[in-house]
Amino acid sequence: MEANVGQDAGAAPGGSPWDPGELNERHFCRRHGESPTQAIAAYTGYLTYETSLFSSLVAKTPITSQDCLEALRALGRVSHSWQDYYAHAVRNGTPLLPLWGTGVPTGNPNAPSPAIKPPSFGWPFGGEHGWSEPASRDGSGGETLRRAEAIAFVADQYAALLPGWYSACACFCHRWVIRE
Repeated sequence: MEANVGQDAGAAPGGSPWDPGELNERHFCRRHGESPTQAIAAYTGYLTYETSLFSSLVAKTPITSQDCLEALRALGRVSHSWQDYYAHAVRNGTPLLPLWGTGVPTGNPNAPSPAIKPPSFGWPFGGEHGWSEPASRDGSGGETLRRAEAIAFVADQYAALLPGWYSACACFCHRWVIRE
């Protein structure tokens, strides 16, 4: 959870508490002047990086407690990025919003639809993202659908990834429970 929340606090290397949008590839956003195609490639590349890091850490032999902790941090960071897909996506055309619940195909974080795009974002201008989450401007029905899809997607990813972590890191988990 700490790594997930840290994505918006500038806790990630290169991040800034004044402009979390600096790391647009982590937030399904794009810089002014960056094409949607470039931004989506950077975003999906980042997802691949974090999930590969997670998998490589839990596959280490021997695995250390630090590896187990770092794997969870990678999972926390990527879960934030998965969630931001649902919070930030706007229509690739006009109007930008509403989007969810309108029949426009949205895809998912691993396979974004060409009908959507990452919003432009940057300091000091809000760009297409604005200073509130695009999801909150999608209307209550759209915001509810976005949230439900985000929860379902992340739950599916956790269901696929966490058994491998627990299998490799059960001792780590046991040690932490005993300390408390």
